[in-house]
Amino acid sequence: MNREAIFLKRLLAVIAGSGIVLGLVLISSSNYLLFHTLAEGFSIVIAYAMFLIVWNSRKFLPNQYLQYLGLAYLFIASLDVLHTLSYKGMRIFADESANLPTQLWIAARYLESVSLLLAPLWVKRKFNLPLVVGGYTGVFVLLVVAIFSGNFPDCFVDNVGLTSFKILSENLIVLLLAASMVGLWRQRDAFDSTLLTMLMGAILLTIGAEIAFMFYVSVYGLSNLVGHLLKILSFYLIYRAIIKIGLEDPYRLLFRELQQQQTALRHEQIHLERHVQERTAELSRLNQELQQEIAKHHVTEKALQQSEERYRLLAENIEEVFWLMQPTPVERVLYVNPAYQTIWKRSPEELYRNPRLWIEDIHEEDRDQVQQTFIKFLQGENDYQVEYRLRRPDGSIRWIFDQGFPVRDDAGTLVYVAGIAQDMTERKQIEQELRMKDDAIASAISGIAFGDLDGRLTYVNRSFLEMWGYDDPQEVVGRFSVEFWQMEARAQGVIAALQRRENWLGELVAKRKDGSVFAVQLAASMVVNAEDRP
Repeated sequence: MNREAIFLKRLLAVIAGSGIVLGLVLISSSNYLLFHTLAEGFSIVIAYAMFLIVWNSRKFLPNQYLQYLGLAYLFIASLDVLHTLSYKGMRIFADESANLPTQLWIAARYLESVSLLLAPLWVKRKFNLPLVVGGYTGVFVLLVVAIFSGNFPDCFVDNVGLTSFKILSENLIVLLLAASMVGLWRQRDAFDSTLLTMLMGAILLTIGAEIAFMFYVSVYGLSNLVGHLLKILSFYLIYRAIIKIGLEDPYRLLFRELQQQQTALRHEQIHLERHVQERTAELSRLNQELQQEIAKHHVTEKALQQSEERYRLLAENIEEVFWLMQPTPVERVLYVNPAYQTIWKRSPEELYRNPRLWIEDIHEEDRDQVQQTFIKFLQGENDYQVEYRLRRPDGSIRWIFDQGFPVRDDAGTLVYVAGIAQDMTERKQIEQELRMKDDAIASAISGIAFGDLDGRLTYVNRSFLEMWGYDDPQEVVGRFSVEFWQMEARAQGVIAALQRRENWLGELVAKRKDGSVFAVQLAASMVVNAEDRP
């Protein structure tokens, strides 16, 4: 999509939006009740739609901020429905005063502001779905019962105006919304920049709406009109931020977090390899020094003590478990450093008393493999490098990377085995999350493809192959993406837009392997890493 088309599209959107706002203003001057119903109806429909879209897209939304908001807005919109139906002039409820709709309004805004404040807590952690649904259901029922039974504080008194409770509540809600912006900003690294801007703008407009509602003296007054218009704009931004991304670009957030986790995994892997290499090199050097000192026999006692002290300082201050054992004639653990207690949650003395604890603490599914690898290592058939799961005394599981090397005397006889065991649980968790996201992409019902900056395909999922009529990814990967579209010039325009870092949304005619064609709704965007590089 070229720049002129983008400008025209945005201009039409501005004109249409301005027309809608102008139309609502004109309607409000002649029939305020109709204006209020339309304004609230817009926000209610958007909120319910947001819940449905976020709920059905939850498998593809990597952070749970959006899922939590979608669920919260289901209950917020339900309070807004009651507020709309109870508005002065609707004549649905027996209470025709302006107090009832104002109470329902303030209850909905409390629920909205608290939800926006809590939502950043779930950016990097999972919430308990039944607990959250139960909590919101309980709060919703409690608010409705309190309001309709007359146990909720009055918010509006005819011929007087707003009560002090209503004004105080609006101020408190503004503070809660401001705090929610701070919380969202602190978690900004977890969001696409466009999404973050829209969410911050929506909250800011909501604050403006609440300030307007502080000053109205009539349900048909100017400040009420301004507040509802700001609410419409706020929900429009939420539509752009959540529903648009959920419908038109449902994988952008997933790809972004996937890229971040891949980068983190690479850094973790590089760090782990460097760490192990450094520790292994240091231990090998010290081992060689020790062997040389033993072989010489004439080394002084002081030199031996110095070597021993260096060895002890290194062993006792590394995060990994350093272990030394005697394999024959009786298998015996001679030494483990303090890191053993940190990772294994056992004291070294327990292991010295019962050397079998080392193998018994290994997960039963991994135990045989570790034993066989160690036996072959002692026989000189292979190196001892193995990954296994450790089951701690409290039942928790940790992943361990363990490696050992032989210590021999001058005759080449194996005397000791020394080794390093490292906790790699965090790395395993990152790998598991990456596999889950890879599976989600591979099994998605939409056709998904990745390509390089030149437009050459590097990955396609199963749905893409089925849609285009191919059986094997090798038939597709490596080819230019323009080959799969009927109008290659227009497809080239998509690539050009992405190279300019512009998102592209539109319809193209695709070309199957057998030559047949079909229409496709295409959403394309650039995937960048944590350094904002493609």
